[in-house]
Formats: sequence, structure tokens, C-alpha cells
Amino acid sequence: MAAYRLISSDSHVYEPQDLWTRRMPAQFQDRAPRLISREDGDWWYCDGRKVTGTAAGSQTGRRFEEPEALSRTDRFAHIRPGGYLPDARMKDMDLDGVAAEEDEKILIAGENVARLYQF
Repeated sequence: MAAYRLISSDSHVYEPQDLWTRRMPAQFQDRAPRLISREDGDWWYCDGRKVTGTAAGSQTGRRFEEPEALSRTDRFAHIRPGGYLPDARMKDMDLDGVAAEEDEKILIAGENVARLYQF
């Protein structure tokens, strides 16, 4: 009998909170996507507009373990580090018995960043 290795084809990663502010060219820094904490949660803003919250990245496991805790708003601190730190990701994969994966980016600000470069 062959030994099978698990390969995930539907994994998701989340942008680190400083991805855009750390790497954006100087002329776009004031318009760059950034995470702003508000009373009702942490929100991504791009070019001064509220884009989306962090709930998409913080719901890991809750759907099954705590469905009553699902929310449309949340805090970046509730996102598993394995969602945005490579070393933590490898540890999470080991815990889950995953040998390899094809990741989908949640890409909070991708289309908004593209607009910054339009003329």
C-alpha cells in the first residue's frame, strides 16, 4: 500500500499588517493600504477609504469549534500567525499533517493598490 501525503489545494494566507506601509514607494505612502484599529475592530483602509475588516483572516477554526463566535469584525491579533508568518505556517502545516499546499491570498488591498498606480 502506498503512503499518501496530504496536499492542500485550498489554503489561504493573509497579508502582514505592515506589508504595504513598509514596501510602498514614497510617493504613495499616504495612500498605501494600512490597518487601523477602531472601536468595532481592525479595518483595512486604502487611499483613505475603509476597504474591509480582518474577520476573513481571524475565523480559522471557529466555524467548527465556536460557530457562535463568528463575526463580521475582529482584531488582527486574532489571526493565527501561521496565516502571515512563513515559519509559523510550516508549524501549522505540520500540526495538520499537510506536506504541501497551494495558497490563496486573501489580498485585502490588491485591487485598491492597483488603482494607486493608474494614471
